[in-house]
Parts: sequence; structure tokens; C-alpha cells
Amino acid sequence: MKITSSSVGTFAVPVPAQQVSMAKGADGRILIATNTSNMIYTGWITADAQKTSNTYTSTGAKTAGAPFAITPSDGRMAILYRDTGNQLMCLREKADHTGWESPAWVAQALLAADPVVGRNADGRLEIYLLGTDGALYHVKTSSTGADGWKPAEKFGGGGVRDLTVASTADGRQAFFHTNSAAQVWLIQQSAPNGGWSTFSNPVNGVTGPLAVARAKNSTLIGTFPGPDGSLAYVQQNAAGTWSGPAQLPFGQGAPNAYPFVRPVLLPGPTQGQLLSIHSGAGQQWILEEPATGTGSWTVLAHTPKDAAGKVACQAAVLDGTNLIVATCYSTGLQYDTYTYTA
Repeated sequence: MKITSSSVGTFAVPVPAQQVSMAKGADGRILIATNTSNMIYTGWITADAQKTSNTYTSTGAKTAGAPFAITPSDGRMAILYRDTGNQLMCLREKADHTGWESPAWVAQALLAADPVVGRNADGRLEIYLLGTDGALYHVKTSSTGADGWKPAEKFGGGGVRDLTVASTADGRQAFFHTNSAAQVWLIQQSAPNGGWSTFSNPVNGVTGPLAVARAKNSTLIGTFPGPDGSLAYVQQNAAGTWSGPAQLPFGQGAPNAYPFVRPVLLPGPTQGQLLSIHSGAGQQWILEEPATGTGSWTVLAHTPKDAAGKVACQAAVLDGTNLIVATCYSTGLQYDTYTYTA
């Protein structure tokens, strides 16, 4: 893949956003959802003029953390978030795409972590969250939309610091959490849409917010910012065991990753390699996994950004031949559109 051009867009924000999430709709619309002054704001990068507005506006929903934007299989956008009473809530797009319904309650109080959302092989959403008792829970829908949530079920666990979820090559969900001892704990479905394994501790030494995705060779890989500013990774091999952490090889010296900003991993648009998007050393970095699945990652872009430490969060989506990256800065909300070719 080669990036052939880039452009910059911005939203006029009342104050800088603290967190950002993105999702691409089944009809091509791209949603940005942010936590801005503890309110959910939304904007559309691309929109049908008859259905939505590109204006960046408040939904009126109060939040205590990061929103999680997702497109259910029924095509109506949804935003999952933790409200100021620490309850799990869902914003649903109206059926005619003209705005948002009133927030709907999903589950009881959370404790310290924002929810993450996975998707079953049959399209049903599943939310993972931290309960007030310190244990992990999951909540799933009874349909392929974002309605009809079943009661929360308890996984167990404790000492949780960070949550993330990925899908395996055969469609099983794999749910990860890290703890204060820098351990990674994993629980995954025993079959697509099915039950769950017991917890395992596949790897240790993960000190920053973790992103996990399926690599080109169909195993899972996780990346995270190390305490020294490097971008580190852990990886599963074909036998299912894990190695690392080690610095992600891409031919550039550390430091190159802000320690509290979660990297973004996306499946590549051309040959199946992953893309890694992260911020560090005053740059926004876009890396591509090697075609063989091993070796050095290719640096596709490292665009100058705000001074070190000013990036608060980032999100990204693929839109045909465009990679769109949204970044929260101390000065505002910006989105960069990178055009690529194979």
C-alpha cells in the first residue's frame, strides 16, 4: 500500500474533546462521537444530505467516559457509553437517520473502565465492562441491532486496568484485560457465537493501553505504548502461545508513542496486512504490517502534529481508498484523510 495524498478537516468544538470514537455506517456515512465536557457530541464526515448534518453538535447525553461508536447489522448507528451515574447506556440513531433517540439503559453501574464492544459471528453485539464489584461482565443483544439487551453475565477477574476485544480468524470473540501488574488476561469463545473458555494469562509486561487485531497470518497481535515511548507488541503464534513484549520493528528509533494514547489497529485495504495508527514524537504514524507477517513494518506516513504530549486520543476507519484518522488535541478535534493505492 502507498499513501498518495492527504488532507485535513476540523470540527468547530466548544472545548477540546477528551475521547473520540469512529464508525462507518452500512450506507457509507462516517460518524465521529466524542466526550466533550462530559457530553456526547457527534459529527458526520460524510453524510447523506437528506438524512444527516455534518454539523458537530451535542446529543444532550451526559457521559463519564469514552463513547464507543459502532454500526449494528441493522444499519442504525449506535453509541455505547458510561453515564454520570456509571450506568451503561446506548444512544440509537433514529430509523429515518434524522438524529438520535433518547438514551436507553443497558446495564447496572460500572466502576473504573469504559465499555468495549465486540461483534459475534452472527452479527449480534456484545459489550464488555467492569462491574462495581471489580469483576468483569458481558452483555449481548438478542437481535442484530442495538436493542433487546440481555441481562449482564459475570466473567470474574479483578484488578482490571484496561479492556479490549478482537475476533479470531474463525469468528470467535477474544476479550482481553490488563491489570496493575502489567499482566494480560484472556477469555475467548470456545466456538463462534458460543460459550466461553476460562481465563488464561498468555503474556505479561503490557504497560500501556492495548489494541488487538488479527494479523495477516490469521493469528492475533497486540500493540501498546511502552513506558520508554516505544511502540511495543505482543503476538500469538500458530500454536496459540504468545511472545513478547518487544519493540515493534519499523526502522525508526524510540521515542515514538505517547504512553497514554491507545494505538489503532485496522485490517489493511489491499493485501490483508494490518495498519497501525499511533501518535508520538510530534508525529502521527501510519505503519503497515509486512506482507509475510514477520519482519519490519513499513512506515507509510509520519505527519507532523502538535507538540509532544498534546494528543489525548485517536480513532480511525477505512472508507474505500481513504484512511480517515480523527485526533483529539488540546486545541481541538481534527481528522486527516489519507488516500492510498495498492
